[in-house]
Amino acid sequence: MSFFASNSRIRVLDTNGDTSFDTNEDMPHIIGTAYVTNVGVTFTNMSTTNVYWYYFDCAYYMFTPDYCRNEMVNQPNPDYCYYESYEYCFYYYSGYESCYTNYNRVCQYNPPYVYYERICVPNPPTCVGMDYYQKQYIAREVSGVQDVVSLPVDEDGNPIDIDFIIIQATGSRTKAGVDQRISSNFLSTVPSGTFSFQGSALLESSARDDGSSWFRRIISVFVDNSDHKLKLKKQETVGTRKTEKESFTPNEYSNFNFNFKIFFGRFKS
Repeated sequence: MSFFASNSRIRVLDTNGDTSFDTNEDMPHIIGTAYVTNVGVTFTNMSTTNVYWYYFDCAYYMFTPDYCRNEMVNQPNPDYCYYESYEYCFYYYSGYESCYTNYNRVCQYNPPYVYYERICVPNPPTCVGMDYYQKQYIAREVSGVQDVVSLPVDEDGNPIDIDFIIIQATGSRTKAGVDQRISSNFLSTVPSGTFSFQGSALLESSARDDGSSWFRRIISVFVDNSDHKLKLKKQETVGTRKTEKESFTPNEYSNFNFNFKIFFGRFKS
């Protein structure tokens, strides 16, 4: 290995004579930093639709009125009877009189007493089948972009084109979205301490029963040299997912809050 230094140039050659380091070549270096606090990122509730679930042949019972009729009933009405008496006398030539009384039973026949009796035959309840529908998340991709901070400027106040950034972040999830299928919060990958990332960071995710991913929420921090801004893009990817629930109150939205220490870098030209 050979080492050469001349003026402001440093050059290192390996054992084969090839250049392994040369300050005349592009080299990454940090030209500025920025601190940004209270960067809020919000994701909204997800949309759902109703899809067929299953059929149950006895979902509920239907009750119909009993079959009833008014039936005429004749009830005997007691007859009214009384006795009439008649006296009979016989007279003899001798002057003897003999009398006796005869009783006749007289009855007044009354018509039957008529009334109506309500007779009901109960109808058994009937099983009624019904189709059931469940809520299903609708596949979608949504995104939004927001400014984070302006790019560094040179001594003349002109914005400097940035080649790369390194971000040290702290943050937390202030509101956790709920996966309605399992009635549990979405898994968050935001650590409790400081973490670094370049480009993108996964914030929330959830998997299907077979382990495949159906849901992700990501932030990406990128440089927009044309607009002289550092920007943050939030992106949500949702796949179709049945919830196995007939209804629920939407509660999938999440809130995050971050503090960023940003290192702006360039390659020496």
